[in-house]
Amino acid sequence: LAFDGTMEGSLRTPRVSGNLSAEGVRIGDVKGLRVQGALGFDARALDVSTLTVESPVNRVAVQGSLPWRDASGGGAFEAHIGDPAPLVPMIPGPWQPAGTFDVTGRWAGSAQNLRATATLLGTDVTINGLAFESLTGDLDLADRILQLKQLQATQPGGALSASASWDLSSQTLIADTTGRGLALSVLAPDEAGGLDTRARLSNLSIDAHIEG
Repeated sequence: LAFDGTMEGSLRTPRVSGNLSAEGVRIGDVKGLRVQGALGFDARALDVSTLTVESPVNRVAVQGSLPWRDASGGGAFEAHIGDPAPLVPMIPGPWQPAGTFDVTGRWAGSAQNLRATATLLGTDVTINGLAFESLTGDLDLADRILQLKQLQATQPGGALSASASWDLSSQTLIADTTGRGLALSVLAPDEAGGLDTRARLSNLSIDAHIEG
């Protein structure tokens, strides 16, 4: 960890600003991250000119002002995700998504009450035997509830739509899914610990409500 910065103001109200650089950072279950950015902070807020967090295949960039308490700040973010599995360890292995995802959005509020909206674009996405050429959707975060709205995923001859709400406090999920004309590969664990295709189904229809 390296921080090259300056301190201004008084002893009662100091302000620190500078450049941050760190290697091998761990955030949650994600290890080996590189962090770089230009930022400043004082007793009121964290101001980020640029901040990037990246691994060899994933990258997140953030800029804006985040008050610590009651004031309202705002900013923008973008993410390119080439390997989403480390970001969703709570999802069972076969259901963990694979593919490439791009997220762009804006956030507002404070560290105690953060709100965000974003658009999601995915390409070559697979989820438990379902393969999609493209995927789009909207994300909303407010009151520690993450909502996925108007998810649309397409494959040749088929399409799937979904909505979901994830309560980050109680770790509960509510989701509704509808699919028509879908092609599905039935997967099962193999001797090497991976997943093997046991059957292929076509022209499937899905109507599901998930809660738990």
